[in-house]
Amino acid sequence: GPVEAALPQDEAEALADISGLALTPFNHGNLTPARHDMANWKTLISAHDTGPLYLVRNTEAAWGYETYYTFLRLAGRTSFTEISQRGPVSIDLPPLPLPSEISSILITICGGIGNVIQATPVLTACVENGMATYFAPASDSDGSSLAALFEDAMLPGLIVVDPADAHEVVADLVLNLENRNLLSPSDAFFSPYRVGVDLSESGLYGAFLRNVTGMASDPAATFVGGHSVEVDDSLLGRVVVCPGSKPGWEPKRWPHMNELLTRLDNPLVLCLDQDLAIYAETQGLTPITASNAQFATDLELGQAAQVLRAAKAVLANDCGLAHMAAAVGAPTLILFGPSSERRNQPRRDNVRALSLDMECRPCQGRQTGLGKLGPYSSSCMNDFACLKGLTVDHVFSELQTLFKEKG
Repeated sequence: GPVEAALPQDEAEALADISGLALTPFNHGNLTPARHDMANWKTLISAHDTGPLYLVRNTEAAWGYETYYTFLRLAGRTSFTEISQRGPVSIDLPPLPLPSEISSILITICGGIGNVIQATPVLTACVENGMATYFAPASDSDGSSLAALFEDAMLPGLIVVDPADAHEVVADLVLNLENRNLLSPSDAFFSPYRVGVDLSESGLYGAFLRNVTGMASDPAATFVGGHSVEVDDSLLGRVVVCPGSKPGWEPKRWPHMNELLTRLDNPLVLCLDQDLAIYAETQGLTPITASNAQFATDLELGQAAQVLRAAKAVLANDCGLAHMAAAVGAPTLILFGPSSERRNQPRRDNVRALSLDMECRPCQGRQTGLGKLGPYSSSCMNDFACLKGLTVDHVFSELQTLFKEKG
């Protein structure tokens, strides 16, 4: 039969004598099983269910290329020929287990703290469905383990492992959420970013779980651990302000943190020393020096979780600590500027989001227009009016409303 593929001309000529179905990833392999494009591929594969199948690897460095292996397994094909600059190679992958065959699952993820927390509803669903659930979380900034944040999570059936030890885990299924350092071709692999579907990040993780196992998850079922970690009593029961953001995402930082702190009664600033340095050194931000505030810059992750768990209220930029505060149930107000509430706001009823209604925002993920928020992108044609325009009076008023709502 004819070759059905969207191939560059030179590749089309090279494959002209192939009889079967040839699929060529576009966008350098940057797709996931949740993407609408996959529906068209599945139709083609179904129509050629008995013929030869070819996967054209048009670049050796394709970002997220392993996602195609997962897609083919979801489509019921585990044998195919991969064509690359090395020539044709026969690939045989184990089929994805049926839901009834999964009694144990290993979930590995590499991301920022907020990204990892947004993946935890997947774990909650696995545990609630009676699976032995192993979790190996790593930081995408330096590859270090985030296991300490989820130890003592009080979720029976959850086994937290250091990513360095994940290779020792034997499980019926491995869901790999973008941890390429732990990637095996037999993993069900998912790249959650830059996906052309209208879902929050937690919704994307949930869609992947559903695609692979048939299980549904609740985006609000996030969690962290640290329940038995000891912290100084003086850090508990305070209004906690979190001025941090992931390195390189300075445009997410609200510039008026210091002035707000001066209006609060005995606030606690929870962040890293590097966050204070960024506020002191970055144009457009004001140094955080409020004399009425106490600073906690050296807490371990479990300690930070306990401080947030006991907080009277939490005010935060769109950052990892905001997701941690949401997951522990603290009354939380998150300030959104260029980043998207739809993608990033925790889906919990203890969380309020505050932002300005501006035509140009959110610019996160925007392909055209005034901006496109991304890592290490710090320019804005509107001079970050979306955050500068959030006045101290407005934020302070919202905090008072949060106090009243939460009693």
